[in-house]
Amino acid sequence: MKLLPRLQGQRNRLEEPLNAVRRWAERYGCRRVAAEVARLLRKLSVEGFATYL
Repeated sequence: MKLLPRLQGQRNRLEEPLNAVRRWAERYGCRRVAAEVARLLRKLSVEGFATYL
């Protein structure tokens, strides 16, 4: 099951929503979602842009 919507954009647009999703995933034990969001956040911090399709 896919929980994350399509995401793409720059750091200033995605960082806050991704942090909110990460907190939710950690709270409810969705480890795969939390790991994917962590990967996207790392990519944002390094490249300034991330995409999840």
